[in-house]
Amino acid sequence: LEISDPAKYKMYKDHIELERVFPLYCMCTTFSGNYSDAELKEYRLKFISAGLLSTAELSILQAKKEINSFAERCYRMFGLVGDLLSTEKDADFNKLFSRIGKYEAITDRMEVEIANYLNKVSEGRLSDESKAGIQKMLRQIDDLESIGDSCYNLARTLHRHREYAKESFT
Repeated sequence: LEISDPAKYKMYKDHIELERVFPLYCMCTTFSGNYSDAELKEYRLKFISAGLLSTAELSILQAKKEINSFAERCYRMFGLVGDLLSTEKDADFNKLFSRIGKYEAITDRMEVEIANYLNKVSEGRLSDESKAGIQKMLRQIDDLESIGDSCYNLARTLHRHREYAKESFT
């Protein structure tokens, strides 16, 4: 890795150290922006779509990157649920609700595709440390998919309340 700007290099080194000590913190703090509707329609895995790499360790690294992308998507989805609470217009609410539904479908597919990839990787020769790492990653993707389901259930609850209840939450 070659980074010419000293400030960027320090930020990179700090991020690597934080990632080593607090991996979930780093997953939740390195995201920016929202996906457009076109990106939601054209969903595909970014890092593991080409198949297994030459070594299992490289494949595991790619899976970690994909899990980070998965966590980013769940984080954005959670933010959209918060936006539903403050949305006044019905058209905007329905658009956000529909978007959350798309995110939920994507999280379901991501879980299956990443799990299948990790299962293929685990069929190769791995160290005990790598096997334990794969087990951790499988638990992470299961938890992330559960977060996606929970976000969608929250959105459905807000949608039902908006449709059928005349009084406010407060």
